[in-house]
Amino acid sequence: MRQSQSLLLLLLILIALAGSAQAQEYLPEAEFVGSTEFRAASYIQPLWKHLSLEAHYYGVSRADLGIAGPSFEFRIKGHLKIAPGIGVGFGSPFRTSPVAMLRVGFEKDWLFAEYNFIASLRAAQLENQLEEVPPGEELIRYARLSDGDHVSYRWKRLQAGFSWEHISVRAESEWKTGFRVAVGLTRRLSFVSYTLFPEAEFRAGLRFTPEE
Repeated sequence: MRQSQSLLLLLLILIALAGSAQAQEYLPEAEFVGSTEFRAASYIQPLWKHLSLEAHYYGVSRADLGIAGPSFEFRIKGHLKIAPGIGVGFGSPFRTSPVAMLRVGFEKDWLFAEYNFIASLRAAQLENQLEEVPPGEELIRYARLSDGDHVSYRWKRLQAGFSWEHISVRAESEWKTGFRVAVGLTRRLSFVSYTLFPEAEFRAGLRFTPEE
């Protein structure tokens, strides 16, 4: 129920942003996707020139993780964007920790690719959770997360391509690969979906991007 309410609230926010006046100088970039097992939300708000404030959320049935902090974007020849950042990660059952962030994007003609990486700079595993690690498996103290990565073919309002993610936390280091499809609903608002394997999982949501 809570997940449905969050999705409805984000939908209303994105619709409002999509219809906002073009006079707004700094429009944000935002994405929300979810499935029965996973939910994620990202919000990137430009502040001044290439400086932005980022906020990310990731959740599963037994854990919730939030990340927030500034990033600075470097542009190379107008096609490549590299945005390193530093922030703080917090949630349950994790310890509050400084984190390093990196966003990479490439757009040229029909090619559109994105890579996102977040890593804790402090042991994020709470000591009272150590007994939950299965016997014989090594504890991963520094959490790493790469989600929403893709290389896509773009044609008008359609995007389709290969997607992957890597989540490394506690005693789990899991890779998933699959397909990403995005369809533009308006100039700024798109429907986006991910189909990931080896255990088939379908995620769907909305993405808001400022008009170039």
